[in-house]
Amino acid sequence: MTELKRLEPVPLRDVWENERTDFTPWLAQDENIELLSEVLDIPLVFESREESVGDHWADLVCTDTTDQSTVLIENQIAPTNHAHIGQILTYAANLRAVTIVWIAERIKDDHRATIDWLNEVTRDSVRFFALEIELWKIGSCGPAPKFNVVSKPNDWARTARGTSVNDKPPSEALSKHFRFWTKFVDHVGQSSSPLKTRSPRHQHYMQFSIGKVGANLSAVRLNMERAVRVQLVLSRHTHGAFFRALQAEAEQIDDEIGHELDWNPRSTRSSIDLAVGMDPAVESNWDEQMEWFVDNLEAFDETFRDRIARINPEDWPEPEDEEADDD
Repeated sequence: MTELKRLEPVPLRDVWENERTDFTPWLAQDENIELLSEVLDIPLVFESREESVGDHWADLVCTDTTDQSTVLIENQIAPTNHAHIGQILTYAANLRAVTIVWIAERIKDDHRATIDWLNEVTRDSVRFFALEIELWKIGSCGPAPKFNVVSKPNDWARTARGTSVNDKPPSEALSKHFRFWTKFVDHVGQSSSPLKTRSPRHQHYMQFSIGKVGANLSAVRLNMERAVRVQLVLSRHTHGAFFRALQAEAEQIDDEIGHELDWNPRSTRSSIDLAVGMDPAVESNWDEQMEWFVDNLEAFDETFRDRIARINPEDWPEPEDEEADDD
């Protein structure tokens, strides 16, 4: 019989002595933002740490890539306190945050009740989450973090899947997308694919992590164009440098993928795309679409994951404006 090990709790202060200089920088790291994204079921892109708000500083600011809205994250390596309630509301108002996440060692009952109440009275405009963080280890292995959601929007199970909080039913087109992604998640789960799917939603795309905050893969269903697309999306603060670095290897990347890709630099985000003509509305070809998505998402992941991990944005600065130099 296999011998099972015992999980042992690790005090947070054993790992992070100081919230501002230890815990917040740890949380801002790519892999930990990705972990938080999975727990919340919200694709996050890190934007800034210690964001100035008047005379104070918000711990972390991220972007929800599903709608480009602002996400405020406040963290404590102690039980929650009354002072943080005021800070959170002040930061959220000034930053126009749509999602507010409060992380602490322990969410006290009165503060959980406050978060629940805020979700009730602001349900059509903003959403609040309260998470507890724990550290655990097995034997001599190093500690591992675990987030527990103790308070969330009342309708999050539905809104996370695209259903509006006023219970307005989704359109037929959105319902078809949801049915497709539900089948797609099952399809991937029953295959040997290494892809990690997210919860299906009533939207025309599904995002996939590629191991780097600010970069995601997307599988996209385009009803108007009667096509499906796989793309690498580079968001906001790193898109320019990442795109320039990858484009320098465009010919080799096209060869590895086996197709000539579309390279699309934009002002706020850039993408590298591959599309094929298959009508998403025709359910009889959904199996073919799923196979195409799996094959090309895996190819994109294999081609781009390691390259993106190696890119140092400082090595790829914005090119100087030649016309400005001539003046």
